[in-house]
Amino acid sequence: MTNVEHEIINLAKSLALKHDALAHELRVLILTIIAAQGRVSWADLKSALERIVGSINPNTLAFHIKKLISRGYVEREGGPESVIYKVNMDRVTQEELRQLIDKVKPYLKGG
Repeated sequence: MTNVEHEIINLAKSLALKHDALAHELRVLILTIIAAQGRVSWADLKSALERIVGSINPNTLAFHIKKLISRGYVEREGGPESVIYKVNMDRVTQEELRQLIDKVKPYLKGG
C-alpha cells in the first residue's frame, strides 16, 4: 500500500469517528467514492474501492452499503440489473468529504 492510500484510509477513519453511522472507514470510502462520482454503479464502486484497499468481498460491500442506505446517507436507484447509488446530500455535505474526494479521484474510473 502506498503513502497516498494510507493517507486516504486515515482520512476515512477520521470521518468515521466523527459520524457514528460512518463508524467504519469502508463506509466513509464508499460514501466518498459515490460523492466524487455523483452516481455510481455497483461494479464501478467495487472497482474503485478495490484500487484503494485491495480485494473486497461482495458481501462485505453489500453490508456496508445497506448500512449507509438504512441511515439515509446513500440512495439506491434502478432495478436489480442496473443498480445506481447516489449520496443523499441532506445527510452529509461534500465539504466534509472534500479533502478525501480530492485524494480518491485518481483511483476512480477515468479519474
